[in-house]
Amino acid sequence: MLALCLLLAVGMAAPCAAFAQEAGHKHVRVGWYDSSYNTMDSSGRRSGYAYEYQLKIACYTGWTYEYVKGSWPELMQMLESGEIDLMSDVSYTPERAEHMLFPSLPMGSEEYYLFTAPGSGSLLPTAPSTQNGKRIGVNKNSIQADFYRDWAERNGVRPEIIEVSCSEEESLAMLETGELDGYVTVDAFVHPEKAAPVCKVGSSDFFFAVSRDRPDLLDELNDALNRIQDENRFYNQRMFEKYIRRAGANAFLSAEEVQWLSEHKTIRVGYQDNYLAFCAADKTTGELIGVLKDYLSSASDCIANVRLDFEAIAYPTSAAALDALKNGEVDCVFPVNFSPYDGEVLGVITTPPLTETEIYAVLPQAGQQGFAKKEHVIVAVNEGNPNYDAFLQDHFPAWRRVYYPTTADCLKAVSDGVADCVLISNYRYNNIARLCTKYRLTTFATGVEMDYCFAVGKDQTPLYSILAKTVNMVPKSTVNAAMSYYVTEDARLSLGDVIADHIGAVMAVVAVVLLVILTLLVQNMRAVRKARTLISATETDELTGLYNRNFFFQYANRMYREHPDTPMDAIVLNIEQFHSVNALNGREFGDRTLRVLGNEIHAITNGLGGIAGRFEADRFDIYCRHTGDYQSIFTRLQEKLETMAPNTNIRLRMGVMPWQAGLEPEQLFDRARTACSMARGQYMERPIIFDEKVREREIYEQRLLNDLRRALDAYEFEVYYQPKYDIQSEPPRLVSAEALVRWSHPELGMIPPDDFIPLFE
Repeated sequence: MLALCLLLAVGMAAPCAAFAQEAGHKHVRVGWYDSSYNTMDSSGRRSGYAYEYQLKIACYTGWTYEYVKGSWPELMQMLESGEIDLMSDVSYTPERAEHMLFPSLPMGSEEYYLFTAPGSGSLLPTAPSTQNGKRIGVNKNSIQADFYRDWAERNGVRPEIIEVSCSEEESLAMLETGELDGYVTVDAFVHPEKAAPVCKVGSSDFFFAVSRDRPDLLDELNDALNRIQDENRFYNQRMFEKYIRRAGANAFLSAEEVQWLSEHKTIRVGYQDNYLAFCAADKTTGELIGVLKDYLSSASDCIANVRLDFEAIAYPTSAAALDALKNGEVDCVFPVNFSPYDGEVLGVITTPPLTETEIYAVLPQAGQQGFAKKEHVIVAVNEGNPNYDAFLQDHFPAWRRVYYPTTADCLKAVSDGVADCVLISNYRYNNIARLCTKYRLTTFATGVEMDYCFAVGKDQTPLYSILAKTVNMVPKSTVNAAMSYYVTEDARLSLGDVIADHIGAVMAVVAVVLLVILTLLVQNMRAVRKARTLISATETDELTGLYNRNFFFQYANRMYREHPDTPMDAIVLNIEQFHSVNALNGREFGDRTLRVLGNEIHAITNGLGGIAGRFEADRFDIYCRHTGDYQSIFTRLQEKLETMAPNTNIRLRMGVMPWQAGLEPEQLFDRARTACSMARGQYMERPIIFDEKVREREIYEQRLLNDLRRALDAYEFEVYYQPKYDIQSEPPRLVSAEALVRWSHPELGMIPPDDFIPLFE
């Protein structure tokens, strides 16, 4: 660390007019085969499991890619002959290892299935003998071909195996035309509308494979894969969730599951009534409303080979719904939150979570300050809700529980001082906001989340599997959008609610009923304003009033889903060296700066038809309608800060990702953040617009940061001395020297200090 400080200190004296050398990057020819691993839309924009993984590797290696198209078998031959350098989705075998190089870590795991044409019925999952004599296509020299041959031998099946060398699209087309009766391939390569799974024949890890002509790539690939795993050990799983989970056999029910449905016809779902935003029975129609309604609607059509029919049945409490499950009145219950142990004791199993919710403690406003340090806590709990019992046992076992019939009774107990708090989901807060206002209660974040799942009987394996598949198939964005909608709906207060709170007073002053009604109307308006303030506190930043991260992206994603063709830009703002502004001028000045900036951003988004959020200390995100005049936005915000503090130098940096068709908000903001980072330390008077040069610069700078420790250990930093002479003496004499630092990089060449010093700072 001392060596680094000395080098940076010396480097600060380096002149800006240094000779820069263009960074060199290795050129890698990589195989491109059309599939969910490599896709290209109608605009020529690439995506896919392998494509994104390769770009992640390039962040650590600096590689540039040339994409060589072909079918998977063709590209494998090209890899062996040295016509390409890198190939994705290659399973390891000792025979292949003789012709290509494999890294130490896989890029994932995959399963191989036999597929047939949808609705053909010629190959039956429960009767392997139906494959006898059938024409089964396998990719030439593929590992799935070997798996299928072994599977056929184990099951006594004698098909006609046909090796194909064409693309996946062409092979699947042969199913449709009847040239093939079945086709064996990677589960992830097949979409439900093109083929239906018959049976699984094997599975294996798969790798990036390197040509034996390019051993120089293998060490860099190994290093990059290890760094990716260090960065996120679940990276492979994340890629699976993003690109593979809803493809292939995952989108179909098995024969056992289809049989269960044919016997039961309808899945009966017991749910807890009066539990918005999650579930409730409409008071007028009795029909299900809430997130569960939207979820079941999506789940009905998410499976490729059947339609699921659901019947929702309301129960007054979660405990009553679980009793109905034990008695056979329903097939499953929602919502439940049980640990594996609790589920075993109750005789139920729970699916993966449909959604997660933050848990708040509702407590008196006066008791908020010391609540976190309180040793003995009494918590009020609804009778008949074992979810909160299980949650408390897992996370707050020392808290003493007292039980009340309703949530309203629990809140009254807290108001009266009988209990210290009530636990409530952040999505349920709107339901009690009116009572919290009445009793002067507030919320305290516990920092713990609760999973909400389906519960089924432990002997109902097919149903559990069906529900688990729907949880994986229905996009999280659908559930999140429903959450946002029903939270808003639940916040609406009726005049009847307010009158019910004051019914005794209404009866007492019936002689002056008109005056009472007018008074109640005024109180209702005040209650709504206070409720909105409390609601806003859960979704907005307290200092600026802008959305917090979770709600910002929920609303941005909802805007994108509802209007995907509306051009929307992503803008990211940061205050340069904001920690120094706080240190020099005080926290109060820093907060005032953020409020002024937040107010101006709010005014801008109102004019542009967008939303804005504040994340971390000084990062602001803006999602607004497309505009080409980003400079005027930057200038307006910069001038606002200069007007507020004319004697303080506060500088903004701004990154912009203009709208691109098909890019979701998160993808836009990833690029905008990258552009904003490019302006760090530059004191620019203009925004940075994300483009290819910005992306290349990001990769280059990340390369320098990655290589820093190795450079120090290898003594790659060199000091040059520029002499200084006293020219007034005769003859001129040497009096001193200026020390200049340079980085002699073994691959990138001589790197000037203005490239690496600002980066290390």
